[in-house]
Amino acid sequence: MKQNLRNIGRIAAFTMASAAFAADPAGKLVIQAYEDTLGRAPNRIEYNTWLNYAKAGGSRTQFAAYLTSSAEYRGRLAEGWYQQFLARDATAGELNFAGQMMMNGASDKEMRAILIGLDEYYRRAGGSNERFVHQLYADLLGRAPTPAEANAIIAVLVSNNLIGLLQQQAAMLVQGTVEFEQRQLTDIYQKYLRRNPYTAELNFGVQMLLMDVPEEFEIDKVMGSDEYLNFANHN
Repeated sequence: MKQNLRNIGRIAAFTMASAAFAADPAGKLVIQAYEDTLGRAPNRIEYNTWLNYAKAGGSRTQFAAYLTSSAEYRGRLAEGWYQQFLARDATAGELNFAGQMMMNGASDKEMRAILIGLDEYYRRAGGSNERFVHQLYADLLGRAPTPAEANAIIAVLVSNNLIGLLQQQAAMLVQGTVEFEQRQLTDIYQKYLRRNPYTAELNFGVQMLLMDVPEEFEIDKVMGSDEYLNFANHN
């Protein structure tokens, strides 16, 4: 009986602490950030760690950078890419490989290109250069290529016999376009601020991404903004 009362007391105390945390502006930010980046709520230790960090004047951008550089976040990225490009779950070995590659400095663009360069992707696209190019544009730009665009990519693919590497090169070329970067930046603003970027934000962000600034840098910047803090506290 006494043990049960102690357990009930612990549960009640934790519930009250969690409610107080959620009511705190910094606490609401942490909860929203975990949900947006990791798809889950922070546990109690994470609650307290980041709440204390925020109340001590810690940088919101640095907090975001911690989340977007975590192994958990990278794993979620890799899982999403396998679903997007190969329409299947990644194996444990594939997730470990992707995690190691990103830990060693591989960019999001390079990781997408690696998957697109797989023979599995080529076969799934239809097994011909023409069908590969159409699938590539559908996956990265959400549209079909123009005849000129298709011919330009096919010219790259038939330039020699380095199958796989050439598909990776084609993927990097498409990811290096203004159109692709605009889509990426728009996706970031829609996910984290629930709106499209303004023209000035779009232009500046695209220029940064074209200079190979990591996409996570833009995410960290958005999550560190006053607008994101306000959204978290009114959501």
